[in-house]
Amino acid sequence: MRIQRRALFFAVWLVAAVPVVLGQGESAASSQGAKAAYVPTLTFDVASVRQSPEANSYMVSGGFTPHTSVFRVTNWAYYNLVAEAYGLQLYQISGLPRSWAMFNVEAKSDSDTDEKMAKLSKEQESLEQQHMLQALLADRFKLKAHWETRESEVLNLVVAKKGLKMQPASGAPPSA
Repeated sequence: MRIQRRALFFAVWLVAAVPVVLGQGESAASSQGAKAAYVPTLTFDVASVRQSPEANSYMVSGGFTPHTSVFRVTNWAYYNLVAEAYGLQLYQISGLPRSWAMFNVEAKSDSDTDEKMAKLSKEQESLEQQHMLQALLADRFKLKAHWETRESEVLNLVVAKKGLKMQPASGAPPSA
């Protein structure tokens, strides 16, 4: 199953189902009252993005090496790369064609960037890593994204007409 390369180069729209949960819906006024927000600026210096060879089974692995700019993944679908780059769950992404195409990605920056990454807080490091992946996807896949709020169906857990049948938990440990 071979994916048409040009299909990946068309504009792809990313939709977050609930951006408020992810902090995207905060007003500028409430953000300014708190500590100034960290703005990520780092990018990868070199990157290799290759389609994985077809095989009978795939072992999916990889991610960022902690406190560095080194990113290595094996057999990742591009929608997983997008989810990682934007800190989303797959159900929050809309507009990406679902395909079985897998990619192997190796990317890194210089030692100065690694030193900067090592000095960042966990939140700042995560923002930098996401920014690096976003820049890589924009460069290699021509990805364009925007945030959007949509209404969707939800399920409510309610008590049945005959009343609650659950018993309160006891403090005793579970029996064998």
